[in-house]
Amino acid sequence: MFSTDYHVHSSHSFDCHISMDDQICNAINKKIQEICFTDHIELGFSEWNYQEMDLDAYFFQIQKCREKYPQIAIKTGAEAGITCSSSDLQRTVDLLQKYPFDFVIASSHRINNVTLFCPDHYENRNFPDFCKEYIQNLISSLKIFDNSLYNCVGHIDLPIKPALRFFPDFFWKEFKYEYASDEIDELIKLIISYGKCLEINTASWLLPNRQAPECKWLKRYAEMGGEYVTFGSDAHISSGIGKYYREAVILALESGIRYLAIFKDRQPEYIPLSQCL
Repeated sequence: MFSTDYHVHSSHSFDCHISMDDQICNAINKKIQEICFTDHIELGFSEWNYQEMDLDAYFFQIQKCREKYPQIAIKTGAEAGITCSSSDLQRTVDLLQKYPFDFVIASSHRINNVTLFCPDHYENRNFPDFCKEYIQNLISSLKIFDNSLYNCVGHIDLPIKPALRFFPDFFWKEFKYEYASDEIDELIKLIISYGKCLEINTASWLLPNRQAPECKWLKRYAEMGGEYVTFGSDAHISSGIGKYYREAVILALESGIRYLAIFKDRQPEYIPLSQCL
């Protein structure tokens, strides 16, 4: 079985305190063949005592880890927040052009440059309306972002995380395709036209009252021509590495996806999903 985790954080991210060594050792113990450290480039983010990543230190440590752990492939990556101000977006472009990443996730943790966890987003509205705004904002940012600089669009179902806090009556948190079908179709069409892919992010499967989702949006991605995905645990703790990988592979196969993508120098290699079970 070929296994990967292409969304892993370390102490180089402002919201993670686990060393690269600990993450790698846990991945090796779980017989994962390849991981990618996608630490945050989230410029202009003022919440949670955010500090910008030292990319020189990040690349230096990656090289040391590659020498120390030759039994596992360790790829360089970044999770680039693109729903930010125009000046911060340009700085993000400059960094992604400067450094030799293997893989980059384009992601959104903000709407109109304000964190998803701001209560103002949720006043006098329901969860489906919030999902629509989230996807619309992501689309607007992708249209102005340099699409040569990223490979994958991450966790489009992220709205379920703040939903736990701000929609307490919404007991079974689920990001349903029906909540924003037109917006999701537009997003998928854009992603495919750029030659990019979607991520299956399993972090949300750990939330209270959650089960593995039905992911009609993933089936829609396959129907519209999407053939490959990446899998990511979004692990901020060592026990999260590779979590629900097998379940994610099964979900992708049932949705009509054919391949897993791994990356080197931002170029994909396609692994048949049948080899991942």
